[in-house]
Amino acid sequence: MENNNHQPPGNGGNNNKNQGPQSQIMVMLVAAVITMIAVYMMRNVMVSEGREEVSYNQFVEEVESGIVESVLVKSSVLDIQYKETVNDKNPAKQYYVIRLSSDWDFSSRLLEHGVEIKQELQDSSVLLESILSFVIPFVIIVVFMNFMMKRIVQRRTAITQ
Repeated sequence: MENNNHQPPGNGGNNNKNQGPQSQIMVMLVAAVITMIAVYMMRNVMVSEGREEVSYNQFVEEVESGIVESVLVKSSVLDIQYKETVNDKNPAKQYYVIRLSSDWDFSSRLLEHGVEIKQELQDSSVLLESILSFVIPFVIIVVFMNFMMKRIVQRRTAITQ
């Protein structure tokens, strides 16, 4: 009995000529998933390590005791800057409080106690920054993976020849 699975010598047993674009798409999808997961995890670590929430009651007490120097008003969050004489607050951390919409005396309370009020300007560059923070690492990973795949293919062809 003879084995009829013999392939002609000119073909080399390589019938996968149409796999190039499909494998590149898979590489890009894998790179995109890896990039998004890595950026998401790094962003969460950076935000959780560098920020600490303060209760609104504690914030009001701190304003009335005079240890708050300034407040940056964002859409629903207030970033607190303490005076340098406060010893129990870590200067490397950023403290914030969620603003209550029902506190109508908010501005007058801060002004009465000499707290500087700042307002953050909302612009579209935040959207551009967040998009670029995903696109740039993704492009770097895709280029690196393509480079590595080409080197692997070159080594395989060099070995088989």
